[in-house]
Amino acid sequence: MSKDKCKMTRKRFEKLMAGRHGVQLREVHDMVSRDMVDPKKRREEAWQTAKHRYARSESEAKQA
Repeated sequence: MSKDKCKMTRKRFEKLMAGRHGVQLREVHDMVSRDMVDPKKRREEAWQTAKHRYARSESEAKQA
């Protein structure tokens, strides 16, 4: 399946830039998150990540 060439996710953009410039993906990710992304969106993403980690740890605790 071909990807939509007009719309690109941030993750895909980071991978392409890292490959094109020969740097580590983490370096590109840090630069993009620091310089290009709206701070409100970063807070929302951080909140979603925290919720996901909490739910995951709860489910693992129940299985143990």
